[in-house]
Amino acid sequence: NSVKLMQYIQNMNREVFEGEPFYYGGALNYAGANIEMIVKKMQRKMDAGCSYFLTQPVYSDEDIERVRQLKEMTGAKIICGIMPLVSLKNARFMKNEMPGIHVPDKIVERYTADMKREEAERTAVEISVEIGKKMADFADGYYIMTPFHRVQLVNRIINGLRQR
Repeated sequence: NSVKLMQYIQNMNREVFEGEPFYYGGALNYAGANIEMIVKKMQRKMDAGCSYFLTQPVYSDEDIERVRQLKEMTGAKIICGIMPLVSLKNARFMKNEMPGIHVPDKIVERYTADMKREEAERTAVEISVEIGKKMADFADGYYIMTPFHRVQLVNRIINGLRQR
């Protein structure tokens, strides 16, 4: 499991890679029902040398608050996932077919079936920037997942996050 792997790497860092250690992070499944169990798992990973956590893409205010709460409870470094939804079909797919990712209806409803690509991409950037700004006070960074090789969206999102 992930904790055992981290413990193994932690031992390798002490015994083999002293002076040039590996730095590693872990997945943060923030959506579990029992927040105390999530905190315990995070702490086990941190005790095993986990330097930071990566979230799934975050879309809902409830998930933003959950990640904020986990940050406050653990003091862990958390890098928040942002993935722009580039069309109604993409938003519906993420909502209905991706376990562990919660896309609220109010996000899906910002897209229409007849949207032109440019309009849908503009909406994707707006949503991504809105979400990123909501997490700015506690996120230790972001990683942006680029859908369908649309790398130009990344620059637009980064520029939007820079604006205050």
